[in-house]
Amino acid sequence: MFEKFKIKKKNKVYNPAPKKIVFLHIPKCGGTSIQKAIEKYYFNKNRKEKQTIHLDNIASFKAGFILSEIHKKEMSNGILVDDYYVLKLREYLLLFYLCQNSGFINGHFPFSNSAYEYFHKDYVFITFIRDPVKRWISEYLYNRFKKSKYRKIDLEIDDYLKTKYSLAQGYQFVKFLGGASEDEDYTSSNAIERAKKNIHKIGIVGFLEDQEGFTDNFFKYFGKKLTIEHLNKNPLYLSESEKLITKEIMQRMQRIEAICRPDLEVYHYALENFSKH
Repeated sequence: MFEKFKIKKKNKVYNPAPKKIVFLHIPKCGGTSIQKAIEKYYFNKNRKEKQTIHLDNIASFKAGFILSEIHKKEMSNGILVDDYYVLKLREYLLLFYLCQNSGFINGHFPFSNSAYEYFHKDYVFITFIRDPVKRWISEYLYNRFKKSKYRKIDLEIDDYLKTKYSLAQGYQFVKFLGGASEDEDYTSSNAIERAKKNIHKIGIVGFLEDQEGFTDNFFKYFGKKLTIEHLNKNPLYLSESEKLITKEIMQRMQRIEAICRPDLEVYHYALENFSKH
């Protein structure tokens, strides 16, 4: 029945990639740099209109937050911990965006089997990950020292480690790659296996530690060379970051590694199956 629907085609894009792209942008994995590098290929010939769609992460989070409040979901220090309704809303938005037939769709979307089932022949699904412990630290530093109040964390590291939100940062790969789960259990063996299974449906799995491998794979898929710049940097200056990491966070590394156990399992599985280095 779905095949009977006709999706209106937009103007042909300037120097387009052979297939369209869905970028599953997992937070604090270098995704902003990847997004900027890819979207350069999605302008129409006169460059007045970009053939891209970018999820408004803040607006979608606020909308999902309202749904979560309606359903009385648990909060941790004023921050939503396991954002099932946020993820489901973004999953539905992804389906909506796919039906608009844009060339490049980017955002903090969870993997959606429905989106994959109906659109994988027309779209290549891409994601980018990094060492989960470093991702956890980057997430904390970014939210701790940023100026924006959106999901800002005003807690020292020891206080932060006591929160449920800090525990949730150890299974972001399981959550985003495995997809939204109504029971919000992302540490179980079933949840981890679901993420491992889904990762094989993703066309290109990139690693922050191996950007050259990602650009090589992108070229093989699309015949396009990517120039990746470092964007969305940590709000701290490097020297301050180094002091904080070495003096406080490194002393608590065992605790952080234990928190990141679910994501570490998915990360190492991805390395074994998708990294040549």
